[in-house]
Amino acid sequence: MNAKATQVLEVNFIQGADFAGEAKRAAEEAKLSATHAYNSEVKAKASEEAAAQSEANAKTSEDNAKASELAAKASEDNAAASETAADTYQEQAGAYAETAFGASAPAWDSTATYNYPQVVAYTDGKTYRCVGTNVTGSDVPGSSNKWVGITLDTDDFWDIDIDGGYMPSLSPMYSASWEIDGNGDLEPKLAN
Repeated sequence: MNAKATQVLEVNFIQGADFAGEAKRAAEEAKLSATHAYNSEVKAKASEEAAAQSEANAKTSEDNAKASELAAKASEDNAAASETAADTYQEQAGAYAETAFGASAPAWDSTATYNYPQVVAYTDGKTYRCVGTNVTGSDVPGSSNKWVGITLDTDDFWDIDIDGGYMPSLSPMYSASWEIDGNGDLEPKLAN
């Protein structure tokens, strides 16, 4: 073999070795890139699962918020109903208290002298508070500005229903004119 052929062979061998080294490095880089791609795919899948879990948590939170809103509305409705019932019971208690208070007041005496805040029961069945000083029998409860009525009208034992018939009132009190007989019927109260 001549020197020129040997030199060409050497150059080819060196170039072949360089190409082999380059091929080996390229193969290692390809392997490393494949590993990076796999790791990125695993991270992407984990991120996707975390996003799905976050979405499920958000849906649960939204459902809980809606349930809380409904519960708050129900509580508000219950509070309003309780307030209405309390107002009704307060009115009834006030009416009963005034009726009982009127029943316990001493009878008006035309010969007595009254001063504020004395209370009397008058012959019309109502109770009056004296609002003056040294009020005598010439100032009659119910017709004098020195007396103020403090009881409700006590003749509300009955109401008229939508058909025009009599029915017990929602907050019945004493009736001066009416009573129920033994059959449960409305009749005029008999004088004793």
